[in-house]
Amino acid sequence: MAWNDQTLKGYRLVILVAFCVVSLAAPFWRAARISERNELHELYLSSSVGELDSVKSMASHHSSEGTSWLEKLAQDRSAAAESRSQAIAELGKRRFLNTELLAQLLWIDQPFVVRHATAEVFEQRGCDKTCVSATLYAMRGIWDGKHTAEMRLATELPDSDRMEPLLAKLRSQTEDDYVGLLNKDPSATRKSLKAEYGNVSDSAFVSSVEARLRHA
Repeated sequence: MAWNDQTLKGYRLVILVAFCVVSLAAPFWRAARISERNELHELYLSSSVGELDSVKSMASHHSSEGTSWLEKLAQDRSAAAESRSQAIAELGKRRFLNTELLAQLLWIDQPFVVRHATAEVFEQRGCDKTCVSATLYAMRGIWDGKHTAEMRLATELPDSDRMEPLLAKLRSQTEDDYVGLLNKDPSATRKSLKAEYGNVSDSAFVSSVEARLRHA
């Protein structure tokens, strides 16, 4: 019984010490979090106007907070496209990748550099089911004749006809990016085509995609 009482006292002492340590450390931990959040906010503001070094500094924060700010920048349509593409590249280096978030950035209404940077990440990390579905959806948009972000911008500029060669090049590169992703796993792409575009009205689109898929 004496041994049990001594043991109980020991446990109580350990708990008391742990409580004291936590109580003392908590204010410092909160202060560190607030400091990091403020720093990341400042880096975000400078990143959004095109400061690429700020994007890299943001990426040096390997915390979940740092990742969240990078994801926010990647999605921010009001931010400089080059900063967004840099944020996407940095996200691609993370151990865990939010593929649902990135897949949305493949859509043709995103700036070319954003689409291209996203495609490069999926090219390196693999194109999962979410990526395949988003890529097919984007290709269908091009097939239907929808304008890319740069095509819409060109219509608002004077002498837009002079941009036709560049627009054609960017569109071709976008299609090549998409086809490259779909060929990461042609079998999975064919399954998605059948599941998502099995209607007769989609047959021409399906045929055009299948013609560009390699044989597994």
